[in-house]
Amino acid sequence: MPGSVLNKFSTLPGKTKTIVSLLSLLIVVVLAYWQIAFLQFALRWDIIDVVFPFRFHFSECIQNGEFPLWNPYQQTGVPFYADLQVPSYYPELIVISLFGGYGVYTMHFLFIFYVFIAATGAYKLSFHFNRNHLASFLSGLIYALSGFTVAHAQHFFLLVGAAWTPFVILYYLRMNESKLFTDVLKCALFIFLMMTGSYQALSVFLFYLLLILFLYFLILEIKKRDTTSLFAFIKNNVILFVASVLLCLPLIISTFEVLHAVGRLEGGVDIQKALQTAFTPSCFISFLYPFSTVKNAELFATDISMRNMYIGLVPLVLFLSALFRKKSSLEYILFIFGLVVFMSSMGSFLPVREFMFRYIPMMNLYHTTPYVMVLSTLTMSVISANSFARLRENNNSGMRLIFIVAFLLCVIIIAVLIPAIGKINFHELSFLNLSNGFQNLLNNSSFSEHILLQAIIQIPILGAFLLLFTFRRRIRYFFELIVLLCIVDLVAASQLNSFYTAVDVSFKPAQMKKDLALLPQGFPLPTQSKLIYNDQQSFAAPFWRNTYIFSKQIAFDSFSSFKLKSYSKLDDDYPNLKNAVLNNPPFYFSDIILPISQFNDSLVDPQKHSRQLFLDDSVYSKLKQNAVSCHANDHLQVVYFGPNKFSVETNTQDHCYFNVLQSNFPGWSAFIDGKEVPIYTSNFNYKTILLPKGKHDVSFCFKKDRIIDAYIFAYLIFAGILLFLFVHLAKRQNYPRMVSGSIILIGITGLLILIGIRYFKSPDESTAHEQIAQKWDKRTPLFQSELSSEQLNNPALHDSINALSDTKIFRMDSTIEYSPAMEIIFDSEKNQQGTIRFSARVFPKTEGKAVVVAQLIRDGQSLDWFGWKLETQIEQLNSWNKIEFLKNYYQLKLNDQLKIYIWNNGKMEMDMDEMQTRFYPF
Repeated sequence: MPGSVLNKFSTLPGKTKTIVSLLSLLIVVVLAYWQIAFLQFALRWDIIDVVFPFRFHFSECIQNGEFPLWNPYQQTGVPFYADLQVPSYYPELIVISLFGGYGVYTMHFLFIFYVFIAATGAYKLSFHFNRNHLASFLSGLIYALSGFTVAHAQHFFLLVGAAWTPFVILYYLRMNESKLFTDVLKCALFIFLMMTGSYQALSVFLFYLLLILFLYFLILEIKKRDTTSLFAFIKNNVILFVASVLLCLPLIISTFEVLHAVGRLEGGVDIQKALQTAFTPSCFISFLYPFSTVKNAELFATDISMRNMYIGLVPLVLFLSALFRKKSSLEYILFIFGLVVFMSSMGSFLPVREFMFRYIPMMNLYHTTPYVMVLSTLTMSVISANSFARLRENNNSGMRLIFIVAFLLCVIIIAVLIPAIGKINFHELSFLNLSNGFQNLLNNSSFSEHILLQAIIQIPILGAFLLLFTFRRRIRYFFELIVLLCIVDLVAASQLNSFYTAVDVSFKPAQMKKDLALLPQGFPLPTQSKLIYNDQQSFAAPFWRNTYIFSKQIAFDSFSSFKLKSYSKLDDDYPNLKNAVLNNPPFYFSDIILPISQFNDSLVDPQKHSRQLFLDDSVYSKLKQNAVSCHANDHLQVVYFGPNKFSVETNTQDHCYFNVLQSNFPGWSAFIDGKEVPIYTSNFNYKTILLPKGKHDVSFCFKKDRIIDAYIFAYLIFAGILLFLFVHLAKRQNYPRMVSGSIILIGITGLLILIGIRYFKSPDESTAHEQIAQKWDKRTPLFQSELSSEQLNNPALHDSINALSDTKIFRMDSTIEYSPAMEIIFDSEKNQQGTIRFSARVFPKTEGKAVVVAQLIRDGQSLDWFGWKLETQIEQLNSWNKIEFLKNYYQLKLNDQLKIYIWNNGKMEMDMDEMQTRFYPF
């Protein structure tokens, strides 16, 4: 049966072979990462902590009719449009945002998509060199399932870069060889995708590779002595440059706008930081034992994501043997470039990285050197595939060398295995003990055990290769079996390592999606609680960082490499002033200004001086004559809070200063009753205006018309190029004009409808509490629990302050550490999963911290403990505040007990009323 399939494949037309090969690559990619493709386990680390939150904010903005110029939730406001991590100008973001937005599932499917696109690019680039479908399939396989891919699974921007890099190189080669205008446009499109979507250092290295290729082709053209050909070559490269610049125009403009506002962009990184994370000499073991790289951090002395460069045993044999054979000029260029990149990735172990840092432009702007090793992986995949293709053309060429290399690798594998075996206690082998769960197995397995398990796979694979090689003349499908061996090898390696670097077996995507759905949608009004309470907090694992993007509250902290210098000044240099500033709500009044010349951080008391404003001396001289004063009955009400605009109604007894805890960055304008007023920078980073007494409508707007115009212009060019290429393809394929015209018309109409739906959506002016009420009040809880009067250990007190109920309140003072607990017993097997909703009204008399605790108890043992910070929803002292928290529970068992209580760890004094816990089944 396999033989008949292969015979049929060999007789297929070229295009059909390509389609079959790419579909086969897709199947292998899904097989290698089936836990991700079929949503079995959560993705790990940065892809959840950084990539997803940023894309989520982008899509939230688009779906609410706003272009995401500003992110108000991180770093107390950051120019989102200029953050190179986002990436705001990459087509993926706008397309997905228009078609529904980002979710947990989206990131999983995008992971598979980009790994497959990378495989496709390597396949096509390899085919450009060797014209062999099977060899090109091998190249795509190596590139997609390499150690680099699985090790950097969390670094989504590298996956994007890996996807588009082969296409940029391919179409640059094609445009200079064929001189076709369509290849110029395709190359420009892929450069645009690369520049806007991937890690910027990759684009820099790719620029230098294209420059080398340009010089190579220029020399060839000069040698031809053909003026027409030389002119066409220069013209195409000029068009490519201009088209690429125009497509990337918004990215270029935004980068120049923040060039002097972000320290890393202005001055680069420190040389020591650029050298510290590297592919260390110990990491060379990854070429034979990739599974060993996830253990023994001391041996590798680098991050777990930087250690793995596995390309497969057979491809490694092909690559090493190809080093001793003659290659084409382009192959030599790719090989030498890939080698230089590889050597630079070794950091301080070789002088290459430091030389590039000091003497080559733009090489001082990035610090994680092994990120660019994807270029080395691509080089190895192409050269290995070309070696395989030559082997197919001449079955006897270089066979002896290949056999010697394979035999030597087998000897090295055994030599490394022998000492590892001596360190293993076979009576307590971790991989044979599953009683403590799979996660414990992953944690407890040793470096030597990993070498043993990998050797159990490697030795048979290399042995099978040598056996096939020895009897190759008797085996009809020798080369196909070699590729099958490579599939087994690379899929196994990807699967083993993915549990440590790609997927987290502790969490399920379906549960993550449900947890995320508990948070507010759109842009509800933020809570007017003090920002110092909004430090990093997980609302549900594995969402650890940048979580306030989801909960829609303003925070100072963030997990991001993009930081304004004004923000970093507070964060790094002035801790007392930072804490004093954060001892305020997002919007507040003040009446004390001081010149910066008198600033001394050691003299700032975070509690006593929270309302002080330090201003530039020239601004202070201008404002100090104003008579200002704050009063207890001064009032403000936030009426709108969006990504690019805030509106507040104020009522003050006297003139005062109105402050917004959002970074003051060029593009912001302030208006009082529709009239623009000047914005002053206070405390090095924040916005302050002089507010007249009385009632006023105050608004702050962030605009970047130049960016929006450039974005529209660039995407019109992008759409025009796509349209031109589609029409060209339709003509080549002889599509009827009616069909191609209908496709274009339907596509444009659908896009305009989607944009219209998003743009004309009414702004959200609700609060998070209102959203919870709208969603949950309509549902009937399965059961609920309240504090009974018998549980209250205080005298009976009627709630005369808000007169909402006749129930007794519970009064906590500094001597009471815990409130009575509300208990829910899950006494039915039908209640195995659902949502807990806790609500109460709190009347705080003093500032402080307290935790609403949800404790799950099973068989008398505490199984799960989770706390919500009560103070994050306290907006006013001596007033009733609504608090509400939600949490999902999965896989509950019969007779599980859930206790909800208040842990007064900050010794707050407060009254609590209407404490209620409800359970809603999924």
